[in-house]
Amino acid sequence: MNTRLVFISVAICAGVLSALPQADAQSSGSSASGRITHWKWKDAQGRIQFSDRPPPAGIPDRDILARPTPFKASEFLTQAQAASAPAAKKATEPEPGKASAAEDPAQAQKRREIEAQNKRVRAENCERARSQLAFMENGGAVTRVNAQGEREVIDDSGRSAEMNRLRQAVQSECR
Repeated sequence: MNTRLVFISVAICAGVLSALPQADAQSSGSSASGRITHWKWKDAQGRIQFSDRPPPAGIPDRDILARPTPFKASEFLTQAQAASAPAAKKATEPEPGKASAAEDPAQAQKRREIEAQNKRVRAENCERARSQLAFMENGGAVTRVNAQGEREVIDDSGRSAEMNRLRQAVQSECR
């Protein structure tokens, strides 16, 4: 007998099935396809038993509550073929800027709004980076506020690093 089934049988007798974290479809005696995969019966003391094997010979038919559903060969072949078949590729995915034919109009509208907002933000970032880079290239003094709240002038190496960062921002945002 499967040890997991014995554990569940004991848990049911103790009335703690709801406390089991793994009370899933497999442990409850049914498979994902809705088939019953295990036996369920009432024993001589009136307790419900679960097993992957049939009940003892002395159990009357009226006390057998569930029997495994016979597995049809065609069902088995279909499941085996589905499991062994390579994963189907998605239909050609649309390019990020284009809508697919099956896309719902509300989703298409939302996507267009998001793209427009992204375009506006990118344009603002581009303009800001260009103006800061132009200021630094013209030799404007650059200061920063330190942790104590005091202004400090950036030295040449800091200025060079900041200009490189701004050039990268212009390159990425101004496409």
